[in-house]
Amino acid sequence: MKILLILFSSVVIPAYSQPTQKFTAHELQEDFKIFRGSLEDFHPGLYWYRSNEEMNEVFDRVQTSLTVPLTEKEFIRTLAPVISFFGCGHTWIVPPENGRSKKLLPLKLMLHNQRAFCRANLSDDSLLIKPQDEILSINGISMDSLVSSLMRFLPGDGFITTGKSFMLDNYFTDLYPQYFETTDEFKLKIKEPNGHKKEVTLPSVSSEQIALNTGSKKMADPRNLTLQFDEGISTAILKVKRFFDWKEAGKTIRFESRLQELFDSIDSAAVDNLTIDVRNNGGGKVPWVLLSYFVDEEFVLARQADFIFSKKSPYYQYQKLHPAMRFLNRKWLHTWLPGSNKMKKKNDYTYTLTGLFMTNPYKPTKPQFKGAVYILTNGGSFSATSDFVAMMKSNRVAIMVGEETGGGYYGNTSMERSFVTLPNTKLMLEIPLVRHQLNVNPDVELGRGVEPDYYVPETLDDKLNNTNSQLEYVLDLIKSENNLKD
Repeated sequence: MKILLILFSSVVIPAYSQPTQKFTAHELQEDFKIFRGSLEDFHPGLYWYRSNEEMNEVFDRVQTSLTVPLTEKEFIRTLAPVISFFGCGHTWIVPPENGRSKKLLPLKLMLHNQRAFCRANLSDDSLLIKPQDEILSINGISMDSLVSSLMRFLPGDGFITTGKSFMLDNYFTDLYPQYFETTDEFKLKIKEPNGHKKEVTLPSVSSEQIALNTGSKKMADPRNLTLQFDEGISTAILKVKRFFDWKEAGKTIRFESRLQELFDSIDSAAVDNLTIDVRNNGGGKVPWVLLSYFVDEEFVLARQADFIFSKKSPYYQYQKLHPAMRFLNRKWLHTWLPGSNKMKKKNDYTYTLTGLFMTNPYKPTKPQFKGAVYILTNGGSFSATSDFVAMMKSNRVAIMVGEETGGGYYGNTSMERSFVTLPNTKLMLEIPLVRHQLNVNPDVELGRGVEPDYYVPETLDDKLNNTNSQLEYVLDLIKSENNLKD
């Protein structure tokens, strides 16, 4: 009960917020009924980490609190902790596309242990706030309070916090206006690196202005796979940015094909060690391909994949299916999925998928790597990436270094999606429809990600000065192992 009270306590917002439309208690109750019913009838992971009793208590508590008019942002701050509570990082409640704020903070921030620093000033006055200046408060709210509130609003798998911290560190400018009212200007308290404190005011900017102000910067490397060697310690370093194909000079590069080329290179170099860097990798569609270079027997990623969906639900009328899921309206619903993915009906609402890429058997791929494998992880290692890391840990073929993955060890609820627009407030609820349970050993506490064998958090110096202490730790670890062998 104490935890629930803390989680759902109201957030105090100073009076600087501009007046906005308020919705009546009756309108909010109507929208909440659809929000709750849609989650209960269509979310296959709703009770993965929380019991039915716990969720009913949370739903009932929120429902009884809706007795006064609220703005859109106040209602989002009421609903978001519910999603955060049951623990699904692929479920979101967001403003409607045409209702999203056009008044953005013209700063890119980096966050570290509840503190925020300027990463880049995107305003017209680049000297007013400089990189590495610390942001103490925004519009009268201390950064500590802002971060604490946002951690309660953001979704995440199970009880993992590293994924939420990663989102705040990388996307604060985008996340802030989803939950807080924005104004024509932002009043900031700043502390410069020399300790001097000052107050500044920055006019808000639009996303288009931010794009223009950042357009002259060097384009990001499009490659999702890169490889380098450290011959001095017989080590290959494989960076996996995403588990997706990509384009180079207008040409599509197949992930599987490039990976095969790189492993041929690793094999030819005959290195003793391989470091796989999947930090900040939010996932993709082909994690089994990389896994197949390390396991010498046929394997299956997921022991079970289910989804819950029914046209009999009174909330079906509010579902707008992801295009890939429109087959649900067809007569052969109970027999086949596109791509010959079989579906077995368990009851009126639940279906078990077979023949899905997650439940298909896969064979080992040559050349197999038999040296020492180190995997770098952090809170940005999410979704399919955490699936890969979990399978590597379960098969005991790698040493994990860094921070807990943002995705759950036992799988996640993701893939196909349904979108629910709440009729009064027009808030949009995104519900993932497939829950897959990974084929892993039960070695990890439910609700946790993959914990590293060597906990090495990213340092403030890493963020401020672009150093890479986590990778350096792995290379030092390899050096020490080499010295022991000598």
